Order: sequence, then C-alpha cells, then structure tokens
Amino acid sequence: MRMKKKISPTLFFLLTIFVFASPYATETNKETLYVEENSFNLKQTLEGITSFEFQAKLPNLSKETLEKANRAIQQQLGIQGKLQLPDTPTQTDPKSIPPILQYELTDLASERGELLEIVKASLLVLVPVEIMQTKKMALACIWEKNCYVRHPKETSLDAFIPKTLHYLLDEFSARYSLVNSEKPTFNMQK
Repeated sequence: MRMKKKISPTLFFLLTIFVFASPYATETNKETLYVEENSFNLKQTLEGITSFEFQAKLPNLSKETLEKANRAIQQQLGIQGKLQLPDTPTQTDPKSIPPILQYELTDLASERGELLEIVKASLLVLVPVEIMQTKKMALACIWEKNCYVRHPKETSLDAFIPKTLHYLLDEFSARYSLVNSEKPTFNMQK
C-alpha cells in the first residue's frame, strides 16, 4: 500500500510545468528532478547544532524492502556525517527533544485520489519550541527541501530512496557547512 498525498488540480498543473519544463529542474539519469527549498536564516537556525535525531517516514514496505531502504539511508548518513545507531531513543523529556532531520517519501495524488506519476521526497529540520502562551512544546520546521521525480507505475517507490536522499542530504550538508565547521552526528534507531 502506497502513501498518498492529495494535491489540488492547480498545484498539479504547476508541478507538471515545473517538472517537465522548468529551467530550475535538473537532469539526473534521464529523470527530471524539480527542487524547492523553504528556510529561515540559516545562521540563526542551524548554527551550533551538532547532532540530529534522524527519522524516515516511508510508505508501507515489506520487511525485506525496509531493511534494504535502511541500509541505503545509513550509507548516505555515514557519508554526510557521523552515524550513531543507539538501541534506545535519545528523546526522554519533551523539553530535551533533539533537533530532528526527517526524510519523507510519498506519491502525489489528485483531489480524486488518483495516483499521479510523481514522487515527492522531502528533508526537513524540525526543532522543539515552547509555545509561550500555553507553555506546551511543539516541533517547528526551520528548513525544508523538496524534490519531485517522475514515477512510472512499474517502478517501486523504494527505488527512489537512494537517489533522492543523496540529493537532499547533499543540499542539507552544503547549507549546514556554511555555519558549522564540523560534520553533524545523525542518531538513527536500529
């Protein structure tokens, strides 16, 4: 079962234009990759952060495919920084939640629920914040990069993990290194 994310016809039209005709698109292995980035001032948001809890939100995959995907993810994280595989979660107290680097992979769907032949891969940096009025903790996204790739129906969704994660992590590392001299540590649950 594949995860679906519904989009409006207008957004679908715009994505189609960007994916197939955008001067901002890049050609990689004869597949078009459209990219968008949302971020705040990197110096204020990423400076001094040395480690991230890594989370992957992937579609429902078989155990074998998930293990293969995790190996690909671990390999990419090891290239971009120091990978740690703790046995227990590093999050204990809600006020001490570490920054999270979250990777998501989803198929896009029309408003009618029909799968489009487009995959959206996202990498986000989420940090804990305290809402002043309620004194409750929440996660806020301080950086996000998305890429969209054509997804022929005969191709399994997990086939896009190594390529999209490599691209998104390269982009993250380039931004991260602008304000930090050391590579980050990634904590990923086994």
